[in-house]
Amino acid sequence: PEHTELVKNVRTTFMTDDFVKYMSKIEAKLESNGNKFIAGTDTPTIADCALVPQLKHFTKGVLDHVPTTCLDEYKNIKAYVDK
Repeated sequence: PEHTELVKNVRTTFMTDDFVKYMSKIEAKLESNGNKFIAGTDTPTIADCALVPQLKHFTKGVLDHVPTTCLDEYKNIKAYVDK
């Protein structure tokens, strides 16, 4: 029970603070590079190979207290993940 509450608190704090901060930075980066890949290239790089699976993981519904809709407000990230 204590562990469950700890996980809830950590994830809830992450989603309301850090997640928003990091997604906003990724969203701005994609916007500034013309919605290409994360490094601004026309083809994927190793950075994309690392980032896309992590972003998809957030929306799979396997993490308690992380809503599957967490990327919905980030249109550039959603388009990036869907490439």
